[in-house]
Amino acid sequence: MSSYTESPRIVPAHLPIHPLVWIGVATSRLLHAALTELRRRQAIRELRAFDDRMLADIGLQRRDIEHAVHFGRSSLLIRMPGT
Repeated sequence: MSSYTESPRIVPAHLPIHPLVWIGVATSRLLHAALTELRRRQAIRELRAFDDRMLADIGLQRRDIEHAVHFGRSSLLIRMPGT
């Protein structure tokens, strides 16, 4: 006969998260969001430096640069037929 025993929880569910842990998590998320936004802005600057022919070679139009950087170029393919 086998019996299954649950492993003990490291932190009981009824205990609140320590404020310093919450601050650390919030700071980490904020830093990650800021770095992501900086990378997106850099990508937008680089793509805006391309001429229209170079953009066409990679399947973009100038008006689609920001959308492509934020959501990916494949999201443009969904709306392209009715452009």
